[in-house]
Amino acid sequence: MRRTLATAATLVATIGAILMAPGALAADINVFASSAMRRAYETLIPQFERGSGHKLVNQYALPPDLIKKMEAGEPFDVIILSYDVEGLAKQGKLAADSRTVFGRSGVGAVFKDNGIDPVAP
Repeated sequence: MRRTLATAATLVATIGAILMAPGALAADINVFASSAMRRAYETLIPQFERGSGHKLVNQYALPPDLIKKMEAGEPFDVIILSYDVEGLAKQGKLAADSRTVFGRSGVGAVFKDNGIDPVAP
């Protein structure tokens, strides 16, 4: 959980750095975010909004659903995906120079010891 909070803090700081141009007025920031980040990310939203004066308007979904929204032309300012965005940047759908990696995660599986060999053919 500590690593997730640190990642979310980095994420919010990056959003702030991208959007905090000198003299910028408070605005709504439309964020598409992977559901996997939601819990940690939401703990930092109030701090970001108080500090920046901006309001984050968040839509959470799985990456394929967020990409469909993006491709359908739904407005967004920031997209946070637990998905490689390099292909989207190469297609010109995202600004390649704005890509920031917040962390890496693995997926594992554990099997119950029931006498069955999970890798046997």
